[in-house]
Amino acid sequence: MTSPDALVQLRAEFAAGLVHRIETLRAALGRLEQGFHAADAESLYRAAHSLAGTAASFGAQGLAQVAGDLEDLARGWLDRGKSPPEEHRVAAAAVAELDAAAREYRATVPSGSVRSPAARLAVVGELTSLINAAVDMRQIFEGAILKVQRVLDFRRASVVLIDESARHYSLHTLYDKERGGFIPGEAVFPVEQGITGEAMRTGRPIRVESLPGTEGILLQEGRRVSALIVPLHLGDRVIGALNFGHEEPGHYIEEDLDWAVVLGRQIETSLYYSKLLGTIAQQREALAREHAAVERERNQLEALIDASDAAIMLVGLDRKIAYANAETARLVAIPREAILGATVDSVHRFLAGSFVDRGALAVQEKALTLDASLRDQVELTFPQRAVYQRVVAPVRESGGALLGHIVLYRDVTREVEADRTKSEFVSVVSHELRTPMTSVKTSLSLLLAGAGGQLANSSRELLEIALRNADRLIRLVNDLLDLSRLKAGRMEFRLEPVELREAIESSADAVAAFAGTQGATIVLSPPPDAPRVQGVRDRVEQVMVNLLSNAIKFSPRGGRIDVRWWREDDAVVTQVADQGPGIPADKLQTIFEPFRQLDSSTTREHGGAGLGLAISRDIVEAFGGTLSVESDGGRGSRFFVRLPLASGQRESTEPAPTPKLAPRPATVLLVHSDGDWQRLAAAWAHPEQWRIVAATSGADALARLEDSPVQLAVVAQELADMHGLELLQRVRADPRLFDLPVVIVAEGDASSSLEYGADAWTAADPRQLIDAARRLLAAPPRKVVLLVEDDPAARGALSKALRRAGYACLAAGDARQALEFARRRKPAIVLTDFHMPGMDGVAFLRELHGDPALGDVPAIILTGHATPAIARHAAELSARLFTKPVDAKRLLQTIKQLTEGRSTAEM
Repeated sequence: MTSPDALVQLRAEFAAGLVHRIETLRAALGRLEQGFHAADAESLYRAAHSLAGTAASFGAQGLAQVAGDLEDLARGWLDRGKSPPEEHRVAAAAVAELDAAAREYRATVPSGSVRSPAARLAVVGELTSLINAAVDMRQIFEGAILKVQRVLDFRRASVVLIDESARHYSLHTLYDKERGGFIPGEAVFPVEQGITGEAMRTGRPIRVESLPGTEGILLQEGRRVSALIVPLHLGDRVIGALNFGHEEPGHYIEEDLDWAVVLGRQIETSLYYSKLLGTIAQQREALAREHAAVERERNQLEALIDASDAAIMLVGLDRKIAYANAETARLVAIPREAILGATVDSVHRFLAGSFVDRGALAVQEKALTLDASLRDQVELTFPQRAVYQRVVAPVRESGGALLGHIVLYRDVTREVEADRTKSEFVSVVSHELRTPMTSVKTSLSLLLAGAGGQLANSSRELLEIALRNADRLIRLVNDLLDLSRLKAGRMEFRLEPVELREAIESSADAVAAFAGTQGATIVLSPPPDAPRVQGVRDRVEQVMVNLLSNAIKFSPRGGRIDVRWWREDDAVVTQVADQGPGIPADKLQTIFEPFRQLDSSTTREHGGAGLGLAISRDIVEAFGGTLSVESDGGRGSRFFVRLPLASGQRESTEPAPTPKLAPRPATVLLVHSDGDWQRLAAAWAHPEQWRIVAATSGADALARLEDSPVQLAVVAQELADMHGLELLQRVRADPRLFDLPVVIVAEGDASSSLEYGADAWTAADPRQLIDAARRLLAAPPRKVVLLVEDDPAARGALSKALRRAGYACLAAGDARQALEFARRRKPAIVLTDFHMPGMDGVAFLRELHGDPALGDVPAIILTGHATPAIARHAAELSARLFTKPVDAKRLLQTIKQLTEGRSTAEM
């Protein structure tokens, strides 16, 4: 049979994914029928646009045409900001037509599993792990079938075993995809009959392109089917067969049979060790029950162990070798008779020279002195250079008493090489992808910046879609490279103290825009002290961004993500809790495995490669910490990151005492709707020598601020005419008031107000208010930073970072507004984006410095692409140049350097 078309697998994957694509369209349309939301219309538009383009590339013109019509409808809704009911009916009919067209297309495309070498290498590696993880025969067969279905398409799979007489074989394990998975079955067949019997009689694998289906191990009666039959061996004896059946004749090719044989060999290895360990356990119990049968059973055990390709020896409590097989003698290069009865120390002397790592034998020595197990890999140079799986495990009698230790060395060089080949493949492909993807991103960004001329709105939107997807690909490539380096031990970390609060706040800023699109809120609850952990700042942020992104993905719209951290012994524990659907108990560990995701439509909707949690756990463990998860079904999930405290913080967990501040005369604006509360607060403030200016509403407060200056504003979270945070935002946007210290007063937790620009928050207790107000009034005047940025998301994130660093940030959306602000209030420094509509950053700085009163203000230019021309302009203006995304720590250090020594009168 000839090899399939190179695009067959891509077409099969496209056909298989049509159901999810159409469900995405139907879900978005259903939400729009409940009421128009731009995000739902955009989701419908993008899904239809993607389907139209992909279907056209595969020649599915029927699908492409209907998807294109739906795309035009959704685009019109986005432009008009509404979706008329009569057009809803047209869209619903289009989705129904897409569904029918998809069924027709799937009927023309052969279904199949992913047959790529990388995918199949991955399954081989997973089957190898069964050798270490499974000892039950049914567990091995069922686990193998579930893994194999990822790389080999079948309707039915079964395992049959030959009986002791070798005349019949019986059905042991049966899997039927159409009937929901594993099903019970008891059937016996003669070995002399049938194609399965032929494979077991000859010991050779068979591929059948067409044969009648039966009600036995293959498919339904009356159907012509294709099949693969691989005999299973134990030593030199065929013990059964592994069968795969497909409902289409001629479905399998020779490559499929080759892979089925490889998979069968892995199952044989796992089965062999299952039998070996099971027999050892049985013999141990028999020794305690029947002394008369000891010798017979011992001989059976020795015969089984001698047939093994692994070196196995039993070390007694007296440290003498009670048993060793022939492979052990070959491994240590001394006669078997000389090993039996010898001390383990003498055997180790012969073995010591073979280890590549001289310290590996010491680990084995230690394990033999403990009541514990050792399982690792070692490399030996004799009898040939090879990698061995080493197992040292205690052996007990039925009553639990220790009899000694079993020591096993099994050559796993081929498995290690397969795993290394897979890792290198991933690493090389990822590395080769990163350079062209970076070029693609750079080109798209230049086009968006106007390098190719003025862009129409439709062109700009398509370029923005492409740029976002390029960013996604680059993130995936970086994740693959990180995972490859972590698994290979090539990622080195220089640990240093990390301010955990800064790292968490920076991570929250990084995902703030994403949270906004999902309608999620991130709430940070820091402890009273400021613990530092041992790690690497960027990597700690990478872990937190991964956890926060996952929490946002799986939270319902309007959901809340709570992040809090606290000291615990010599570590700091950070909890990220969401309100999502939760994680099933049997998936709590598998989610940390690479490329593993929860098998649900919700997960598929959110996408992702399943690498974030695997990378995060490896990073945290490299820092000496742990990453774990708890979940209650349907009630959200809680991820815990435990990191060691940085040196010098372990002696005391108490925060430094706050010095008592002396009263300071000031004018304080008190904004609260409750007159009694105002009077009570004024009474408490009387000893502070403050002049209280009272306001009962937001509008009243703005009028008071217009009339007279104040040094501090206290604002209730709930006001009669507006929310307290709305008033806060108006204050922060006013160039006369933007640096006014503001305290938010709330009945409950108002920590989120800090994200909106509040300087502090307190409960509705006047005594707590006095303490917070004292601290703010005693603080030195803050230096003013004028930020000019046309991107609202970037402007908000930078503003927050600057405020947290202790600066008063005055933010402007364009250069003209910034010039007006600067002339009213001279800043200590200017941060300006280069690419802005109207006047760009260079022109803005030239006009700013042309004003005699502002000519000495230092400046920093921010740009996504630092060209030589921009660098030259920055040098001419004596401005520093930063490339986006900005390193916040380095930016703040530069701002500090440039503003050192400037007069506070200018601030």
